[in-house]
Amino acid sequence: MDTSNARQAIETIKEDTANIRSRIVKHIVPLLGGPEAPNRKQEPGLKFLESVSPQEIVDLDPNLLEKRLKTLEEQEVISNDTTRNVICSFKKFCSFLIEMQWAIPHEKNDKETTVSFARKFPEQRLREKPYRPPYALGACVGDYFNPVLEQQIKDYSKFLIEIIGKKDITVEIRQLKRLLGLLTEYKTPEPRANNNPQKVIDVVRLGKVPMDEVRMEYFVPVVKLILDKEAYPNRQDRRDAEEDAYEEAIRVAQKTVNNIKKIIDIWSNVPKTQQNLLFTFLNIAKFLYQEERKVDSRKGYDVAYKGIPAVEEIRKLINENTKKVKQQDPVIPKSKKAIPWHEVDENIRDIYDVLIHLKTLADTERLNRYRNRRIGKKRSTTAIAGNYQRFLLYAFFCVMPPARQQILRSLIIGESFVLGQIIGKEVIDARQMADPSKARWVIGMRNGKTFDTYGFNPYYLPNHQFFDGTFLYDYVNKWVHEYRSLLAPKTNHLFFGLRNKKPLTPTSVYRTVRSATEGFTGKSVNPHEMRRLFNSHIENLHVAPQLKTNMRNRQMAQSDKIAKEVYTTPDAEKIDAPMNQFFQDMISKKGKTNLTIPDLPPHGLNVVDLWAAMLPEQKAAFLKDKT
Repeated sequence: MDTSNARQAIETIKEDTANIRSRIVKHIVPLLGGPEAPNRKQEPGLKFLESVSPQEIVDLDPNLLEKRLKTLEEQEVISNDTTRNVICSFKKFCSFLIEMQWAIPHEKNDKETTVSFARKFPEQRLREKPYRPPYALGACVGDYFNPVLEQQIKDYSKFLIEIIGKKDITVEIRQLKRLLGLLTEYKTPEPRANNNPQKVIDVVRLGKVPMDEVRMEYFVPVVKLILDKEAYPNRQDRRDAEEDAYEEAIRVAQKTVNNIKKIIDIWSNVPKTQQNLLFTFLNIAKFLYQEERKVDSRKGYDVAYKGIPAVEEIRKLINENTKKVKQQDPVIPKSKKAIPWHEVDENIRDIYDVLIHLKTLADTERLNRYRNRRIGKKRSTTAIAGNYQRFLLYAFFCVMPPARQQILRSLIIGESFVLGQIIGKEVIDARQMADPSKARWVIGMRNGKTFDTYGFNPYYLPNHQFFDGTFLYDYVNKWVHEYRSLLAPKTNHLFFGLRNKKPLTPTSVYRTVRSATEGFTGKSVNPHEMRRLFNSHIENLHVAPQLKTNMRNRQMAQSDKIAKEVYTTPDAEKIDAPMNQFFQDMISKKGKTNLTIPDLPPHGLNVVDLWAAMLPEQKAAFLKDKT
C-alpha cells in the first residue's frame, strides 16, 4: 500500500490510533505551520495533514517539539507525563512511517549534533556495565501493590522524612521496591528493543509470595515488646510477659540477620553496596518497631531504639561491614581521579584559568555563532544569564573554598544568603543598617552538617577584584537583581537548575564543576577534589604552623575539637587573610589562554566544539598565543 500524505498514514496505524492522531494534531501540526487545535477540534489539523508528506513528519527536528512541550509544561498547560506521551507517540509514528517505507530515516549532520554540557569520561569506566532485567516490585508484567503494602509504603515515606530528609526518600523507596521484588516469583520483564541477549543477567527472586500477601514484615518480623495494661492488669505478670517477648524478639532478630546476610550476598559482593542495603534494612526495622520504643515522660520516644533486638543486631552487622568497606580498594583507583600532589599549585592556577573563561562568557554580549558562522551576532539575555550562573557557581567554589557543595545548593536569598552586616552571631539586614552602602553579602546556614556541629556562624562572602577592575559583588548583584529573574526560577534558592528551574542536586553541581575543568584544562576536577586541592595548597603557604592548622580546620569544616574553637573565634577574617590574598592574586591575572573564543551552544561547554567552531584565523591566533 502506498500513501501520499500524513493523514492517510495516521488512519493506517492499528495500535493506539486515537492517541497518536490527537497528539500529532495538537503538537506536531503547529510546528509544521498548521493551525492550533483548541477545544479538541481535530478536523482543521487533519485537513492540514493532507498537504503534508510522511517524509516531512520524519524530518521534523525533535528539539523543536521538546522546546514546545517544555514551554507548555512551564506554563502548566500540560504535565510532565503528557510531555513523555507526546514524544513517545511522535517517535512511534515516525518508526511506523519508516517501517512501512513511506519515509526514509533522517540523517543528522555534524551541525545538528547535540552537545551535552555534562560530559562523559569513558577512560574512568574499567568495565562495561551489564544490562540487568528489572526485578523490582512493579517492574515486571503482572506485578501490583496490594492495598496494605501500598499504605505501608506511604507511611514509610513519611517516616523517612524524620530520618534522612526529603531528598533521599526517592532512592530509599526505590531500594525497598527492589527488595520487595525478591519476595515474589520472578516473571519475564517486558521486552525492550535495544536488549542484547548476550548481556542479560538472570536475577533470582528469593521466594514465591503471592502479591496479595507481600508485606515489609517479611524482611523484619515484628515482636510486640510493650504489652497492653488492660490485657495484663497485674504488673508482675505483665513484666514476666514482656521478658518472654524480649527473649522471643532476640531469637527472631537472629533469624532476621541470617536472612539479611543471604539477601546481601545475592544482591552484591561489593562491601559499599552491601552497606547501603544494610542501612535500608535498618530503616525498615526502625519503621516497623517505632511503636515498640520506650517512652520518656520528658523526651518522648527513644530515638536511639535501645532495647530493640532487631535494630541492635542490624547495627552490629553494619559495624562489621564497615571494616570491609574501609579495606576495600575503590573500583576506580584514586590515582586516576586525583590530581598528583606535585601538581597542586599548577592545578589551582588551572582552576582559576577556567574561572576567567567562564567570566568572559558571562561578560560577552556578541560572539561568533557556531551554526551559521555569522560574526558578532548578539546573544540572547537568557543565554548570558545561564553563563552568569555557571560563572558564579564556579566562582563561589573558588573564592570561599573549600565550600561544601551542600552549602552552595542550599543558599536561599533573604535567609541563608543576605545582604547586611554581622554583629556578634546575628545578621543585620541592609535595610536596618544606618549606612546600607557598607552592607556585604553574608552566608549563614541554619541547617546542615556545619550547623548541627557548630551552630549558626555567619561569614562574609569575599568581594575579590578581577583583572579588569570588576568585583565579584558586581556579578552577584546583577545576578540577584536582574539575570536570575529572566530564567523564571520556581524557587528562592540562589542557584537552580537551568532546565527544571528547581534547586540544584548534588549531581548537577558535580557535573557543572567537573565539565568546566575537563573542557578547558583536560583534567577532571570535581567539587570534592577541589576541596582537597585547596587543603593541599595550605601546606605550601609561608605562614605560621598554628595559622595553617586554624585555616585548614576552618576551611574544611572538620568536626574536631580544634575546628569547634576556630568556628567560634572572632578573628575568622584574620585567619582567612592568607588564603584570601592568594585568591585575590589568582583572579587579578588575566589567565594564560586566549580569551577571544566563539560562542557556545546554550546547553553546554565543550572544548572540542569550541575548536570546531573557530574560524581559521582564530585557530592560528590561539595557537600563536599558546606557544
